[in-house]
Amino acid sequence: MTFLARKKEPLGKHLVNVANIAADIVKSQKTVFTQRHEIMYKIGLSHDIGKFTTYFQKYIRGEQQDREKQQHSLLSALFAYWSVSYTHLRAHETS
Repeated sequence: MTFLARKKEPLGKHLVNVANIAADIVKSQKTVFTQRHEIMYKIGLSHDIGKFTTYFQKYIRGEQQDREKQQHSLLSALFAYWSVSYTHLRAHETS
């Protein structure tokens, strides 16, 4: 099964595109915070991760009309937070 972000847009491709755009934006800014490129990439990569759920995929394909079940933002935000927190904590443990 091909997972979709939007009708006819593969989810994996969408996530990688957004991750690259987010990382490129922070590359152009000068700062002393060295992990921001990696953090922004992870945020971009996980911003719609909740769209991998069966509920969302059925919704985007028109197989389910329950808009409440298609909600993906909270799951995506929690995963992004975990991903960034884990990266940040691991960096401090190894330095």
